[in-house]
Order: sequence, then structure tokens, then C-alpha cells
Amino acid sequence: NTAMAKKICGRCPSQQQCLTYGLHYKVVGIWGGKSTSERAILRKQKGIAGIPLAYDEWEMAVEK
Repeated sequence: NTAMAKKICGRCPSQQQCLTYGLHYKVVGIWGGKSTSERAILRKQKGIAGIPLAYDEWEMAVEK
């Protein structure tokens, strides 16, 4: 549920770092309290290209 995920993000001390990651890597879902489409808009506004990240690469990054 998107609303619940955003609510959890709102209480997270890592929200800004998570949003930064979500802006610089084209990941799917809620990152830093923003949806995939909301981050796409922010990327465009800020001139951030965003790096496509395959699911298996993300999985490996999280395991580190």
C-alpha cells in the first residue's frame, strides 16, 4: 500500500538518504517517501538522469 509506505518513510531517520538513492538510481517503488513517478518528476526538475538499476544489482547492493 503506497500510503502506508509513505507514512513509514515519514518517520524514518534515513528518508533523505533513501530519496537521494531513489533519485540517482531508477528503482521502483517508494524511496524516501516518493513514488516512482514522483521521483521521475523530481529528476526532471533537478536535471538528474538517473541510472537504471537491474533488480539483481539492487539485491546485491542491499546485501552489502
